[in-house]
Amino acid sequence: MKKKTIKNSNLPAKLPIGSTIMYYMALDYYKAPEWLWTLATLLFSLIWIGSIIKYFTHESFDVTGFVEEETEQNRKSKWQQKLEEIQNKQK
Repeated sequence: MKKKTIKNSNLPAKLPIGSTIMYYMALDYYKAPEWLWTLATLLFSLIWIGSIIKYFTHESFDVTGFVEEETEQNRKSKWQQKLEEIQNKQK
């Protein structure tokens, strides 16, 4: 079963590419010890695996289309909605 998520075009980024590069450069610049490199490698491996799994298992939807439909219904009064229901039943 696919879970619904927000469409990728509405989000700033899909994969953690920028943050991975930034932390790699920071660790290299400050000459981090070996244990910190190992910890960072493990952490970013888990983050990347999770991002790839999410990319292939979630179904996306467009937020803007959903909001427009909702606001159009909210503009109509209850009386207008009832009248439309009656007209639809008669057809």
